[in-house]
Amino acid sequence: MFGQSVEALFFRAFTGELPRTCRERLRRVGIDLERPLLPAYPIDVWLAALDIAAEELLPELSRESAYREIGRRVVKAYTSTLLGRAGLLLNGVLGPRRMLERMSQTLRLSNNFMEARLRHLGPTDVELWVNTRVRVPSYYEGYFGCMLELVGTKNVQVLAGPLEPDGCTYRIRWDAPE
Repeated sequence: MFGQSVEALFFRAFTGELPRTCRERLRRVGIDLERPLLPAYPIDVWLAALDIAAEELLPELSRESAYREIGRRVVKAYTSTLLGRAGLLLNGVLGPRRMLERMSQTLRLSNNFMEARLRHLGPTDVELWVNTRVRVPSYYEGYFGCMLELVGTKNVQVLAGPLEPDGCTYRIRWDAPE
């Protein structure tokens, strides 16, 4: 995972909310927030960081709800950057279907290995498969739902299918524009 993903999660999404225990646990798994961030981190370090964020920063939520909220916050944090705002404007022009068709390119902004495949089921109904290593599928429920909502898509529903060894398929529906 690229360092900007770590930055989005721990410096933007949870600004001022990082207790000492969280910082210490992150340092033990390989992310030292007191030093300049690395250009990239191994995926296992990112996965451990997500677990730590869920446990330390959203302890009042269930694991699934915490991951969903982290996914939403990562998207909001990224779209607060100059590059993220530009991407948001482009996706707003493209609309939800074309935005989802470009999801591989979008996911590649945070890493160099993710892929996505889209299957159209109807005008406002798709299945999106991603080769995620995140083992809590609600992370991408929050991530994809927030992306669609930020570009003005109404009544978004994102439901994860069963987790597979190589990824997960998400059923995504929304209301047609009026």
